[in-house]
Amino acid sequence: MPQLWILLFVSLLTIFVAAALVWWRLVTNSHRQKLEQLVREVDPARATVTTTVLHAAPSKNGSQPDQFLQAGSGTPVGTGPAGEHPRRLQAIALALGLAGLLVGSRLQDTFGVTALPTAAIAFGAIPYALVARRKRRRMAAIEDQFPEVLDFLARSVRAGNALFISLEMLAGEAAEPLRSEFLKVTRELALGASLENALSNLAVRVPLIETRFFVAAVLLQREAGGNLAEVLGRLATSLRDRLRLRGHVKSVSGQGRLTARILTALPIVVMVMLKIISPQFLEGLTGEPLGRTLLGAAVVAQILGYLCMRKITNIEV
Repeated sequence: MPQLWILLFVSLLTIFVAAALVWWRLVTNSHRQKLEQLVREVDPARATVTTTVLHAAPSKNGSQPDQFLQAGSGTPVGTGPAGEHPRRLQAIALALGLAGLLVGSRLQDTFGVTALPTAAIAFGAIPYALVARRKRRRMAAIEDQFPEVLDFLARSVRAGNALFISLEMLAGEAAEPLRSEFLKVTRELALGASLENALSNLAVRVPLIETRFFVAAVLLQREAGGNLAEVLGRLATSLRDRLRLRGHVKSVSGQGRLTARILTALPIVVMVMLKIISPQFLEGLTGEPLGRTLLGAAVVAQILGYLCMRKITNIEV
């Protein structure tokens, strides 16, 4: 009988994960189509553009080397052994996964057979979660800096400086983390790389829509002509409005995020209180194999529920 419940739980979990992946794919394709439509509306006479910065947007998650570069932990392109950081991350994740198996074996009497894989996956995901968190913080700092950077470039170009000189001035005066990114751009240009390649590498290292719009504006201006200072100034204004709207949406959705945390922590708090006040009340769960299996499945379902609520409250602008 317990094996039947475990099989049912694994089947439902597989169906849920598959549905989530299909939904994420549909949302990504929808965003890409909207972005392509925006490009056509901006320049109706040119349905396609020669640069692929807007069409081939970098993956949000990215490969493991990209994750380190985007989180600010990687070395500049062309230095250091390739894949050194991802291998180290995998080694740490493997070690923590083995530690999770040890912890899960100790909790198997309480949570049943689901304790082993749950603890191993949870412990092994810790280093990836830390890298992802560092990346999110770094990208948020870059988003806040970008309007000021565009204003600086617009003023410099309006004063008569060439774009390369403006980028060098920006690399010397901007604050981190954008300073190091534009410093890499100027170094690539100084070593003979084309402007398109240097800016495309910037869009890969900083996978933000702000960066892609900036790169596309510069490359399109070089091909079609126009007032680059005015384009950068208008883009800076648009990005400020977007950040202001995002802050408003974040403040409005704060109640939803708080509710998700409370709903996730409440069952754990109630179970701990019951364990302290009336231990015999939980003997049906912790004393029977089926109860332990259902308890472990409840923990997994609670984690999945929190991830779903977090996805719903995380509104992209």
